[in-house]
Amino acid sequence: MKILNKKNILLRLSIISTFIFLSVTGCQQPAEEEVEGISQGDTSWHEVGTAGEPGLLNGWTNAGGFETCGFRKDGFGIVHLKGRLNGTAATIIFYLPEGYRPDNLLDIGDPTAFIAIGTNGAVSSFLTPAFLDGISFYAN
Repeated sequence: MKILNKKNILLRLSIISTFIFLSVTGCQQPAEEEVEGISQGDTSWHEVGTAGEPGLLNGWTNAGGFETCGFRKDGFGIVHLKGRLNGTAATIIFYLPEGYRPDNLLDIGDPTAFIAIGTNGAVSSFLTPAFLDGISFYAN
Protein backbone atom coordinates (compact mmCIF):
# COMPACT_ATOMS: atom_id res chain seq x y z
CA MET A 1 0.00 0.00 0.00
CA LYS A 2 1.51 3.34 -1.08
CA ILE A 3 0.45 6.31 1.04
CA LEU A 4 3.28 8.83 0.80
CA ASN A 5 5.66 9.73 -1.99
CA LYS A 6 9.05 11.44 -1.59
CA LYS A 7 7.57 14.95 -1.86
CA ASN A 8 5.07 14.21 0.92
CA ILE A 9 7.72 12.75 3.22
CA LEU A 10 10.14 15.65 2.69
CA LEU A 11 7.39 18.23 3.18
CA ARG A 12 6.18 16.59 6.39
CA LEU A 13 9.76 16.30 7.73
CA SER A 14 10.37 19.96 6.88
CA ILE A 15 7.23 21.06 8.71
CA ILE A 16 8.07 18.88 11.75
CA SER A 17 11.68 20.15 11.82
CA THR A 18 10.52 23.77 11.66
CA PHE A 19 8.04 23.18 14.49
CA ILE A 20 10.69 21.51 16.69
CA PHE A 21 13.21 24.33 16.02
CA LEU A 22 10.67 27.02 16.82
CA SER A 23 9.55 25.19 19.98
CA VAL A 24 13.10 24.66 21.28
CA THR A 25 14.35 28.18 20.53
CA GLY A 26 11.20 29.92 21.68
CA CYS A 27 10.89 31.71 18.32
CA GLN A 28 7.51 32.51 16.94
CA GLN A 29 6.63 31.24 13.49
CA PRO A 30 5.97 34.13 11.08
CA ALA A 31 2.47 34.62 9.79
CA GLU A 32 1.84 32.61 6.63
CA GLU A 33 1.72 35.73 4.44
CA GLU A 34 5.22 36.65 5.66
CA VAL A 35 6.83 33.37 4.55
CA GLU A 36 8.60 34.02 1.25
CA GLY A 37 7.38 31.84 -1.60
CA ILE A 38 4.37 30.51 0.30
CA SER A 39 0.97 31.80 -0.73
CA GLN A 40 -2.03 32.09 1.51
CA GLY A 41 -3.46 29.05 -0.24
CA ASP A 42 -7.11 28.24 -0.52
CA THR A 43 -8.13 28.47 3.10
CA SER A 44 -11.89 28.08 2.56
CA TRP A 45 -13.55 24.69 2.16
CA HIS A 46 -15.02 23.68 -1.18
CA GLU A 47 -18.25 21.91 -0.29
CA VAL A 48 -18.78 19.03 -2.72
CA GLY A 49 -22.27 19.04 -4.22
CA THR A 50 -22.87 22.79 -3.89
CA ALA A 51 -23.12 25.28 -6.74
CA GLY A 52 -19.87 25.70 -8.65
CA GLU A 53 -18.19 22.71 -6.95
CA PRO A 54 -17.76 19.07 -7.99
CA GLY A 55 -20.86 16.95 -7.48
CA LEU A 56 -21.37 13.80 -5.46
CA LEU A 57 -21.61 10.77 -7.77
CA ASN A 58 -23.07 7.26 -7.77
CA GLY A 59 -25.67 7.94 -5.09
CA TRP A 60 -23.21 9.13 -2.43
CA THR A 61 -24.73 11.53 0.11
CA ASN A 62 -23.50 13.38 3.17
CA ALA A 63 -24.24 11.47 6.36
CA GLY A 64 -26.51 13.59 8.55
CA GLY A 65 -25.04 14.91 11.79
CA PHE A 66 -21.42 14.74 10.55
CA GLU A 67 -19.04 16.95 8.56
CA THR A 68 -20.14 17.42 4.96
CA CYS A 69 -17.89 16.35 2.09
CA GLY A 70 -15.33 19.01 1.21
CA PHE A 71 -11.74 19.80 0.31
CA ARG A 72 -9.28 22.69 0.54
CA LYS A 73 -5.60 23.37 -0.16
CA ASP A 74 -3.40 25.20 2.32
CA GLY A 75 -0.48 27.55 1.62
CA PHE A 76 1.97 24.63 1.60
CA GLY A 77 0.16 22.86 -1.26
CA ILE A 78 -1.38 20.22 0.99
CA VAL A 79 -4.94 19.19 0.19
CA HIS A 80 -7.22 18.38 3.13
CA LEU A 81 -10.44 16.37 2.87
CA LYS A 82 -13.39 16.21 5.24
CA GLY A 83 -16.72 14.51 5.54
CA ARG A 84 -18.60 11.32 6.27
CA LEU A 85 -20.69 9.90 3.46
CA ASN A 86 -23.09 7.07 2.75
CA GLY A 87 -23.26 5.41 -0.64
CA THR A 88 -22.40 2.42 -2.76
CA ALA A 89 -19.07 0.82 -1.87
CA ALA A 90 -16.38 0.44 -4.57
CA THR A 91 -17.60 3.48 -6.53
CA ILE A 92 -16.34 7.01 -7.14
CA ILE A 93 -17.59 9.57 -4.63
CA PHE A 94 -16.45 12.70 -6.52
CA TYR A 95 -13.59 14.09 -8.62
CA LEU A 96 -11.07 16.59 -7.27
CA PRO A 97 -10.38 19.39 -9.77
CA GLU A 98 -6.96 20.10 -11.34
CA GLY A 99 -4.54 21.51 -8.80
CA TYR A 100 -6.01 19.39 -5.99
CA ARG A 101 -4.88 15.98 -7.28
CA PRO A 102 -2.02 13.76 -6.06
CA ASP A 103 1.02 12.97 -8.22
CA ASN A 104 0.56 9.24 -7.57
CA LEU A 105 -2.34 6.97 -6.74
CA LEU A 106 -3.03 7.15 -2.99
CA ASP A 107 -4.42 4.13 -1.15
CA ILE A 108 -5.41 5.28 2.32
CA GLY A 109 -6.63 3.21 5.21
CA ASP A 110 -6.93 -0.40 6.12
CA PRO A 111 -9.49 -3.11 5.31
CA THR A 112 -12.07 -1.44 7.56
CA ALA A 113 -11.85 2.05 5.98
CA PHE A 114 -10.23 2.15 2.56
CA ILE A 115 -10.14 5.30 0.40
CA ALA A 116 -8.36 5.63 -2.97
CA ILE A 117 -7.51 8.94 -4.66
CA GLY A 118 -6.39 8.73 -8.28
CA THR A 119 -4.18 11.06 -10.29
CA ASN A 120 -7.32 11.91 -12.30
CA GLY A 121 -8.90 13.23 -9.09
CA ALA A 122 -11.27 10.29 -8.51
CA VAL A 123 -11.99 9.85 -4.80
CA SER A 124 -13.36 6.35 -4.17
CA SER A 125 -14.36 4.34 -1.14
CA PHE A 126 -14.38 0.60 -0.99
CA LEU A 127 -16.63 0.57 2.09
CA THR A 128 -19.61 2.53 3.29
CA PRO A 129 -19.85 4.79 5.18
CA ALA A 130 -16.79 6.62 3.86
CA PHE A 131 -14.72 8.69 6.26
CA LEU A 132 -12.67 11.49 4.68
CA ASP A 133 -11.84 13.47 7.83
CA GLY A 134 -8.10 13.78 8.43
CA ILE A 135 -6.99 12.77 4.93
CA SER A 136 -4.25 15.12 3.67
CA PHE A 137 -1.76 14.87 0.83
CA TYR A 138 0.56 17.00 -1.32
CA ALA A 139 -1.15 18.19 -4.53
CA ASN A 140 0.47 18.19 -7.97
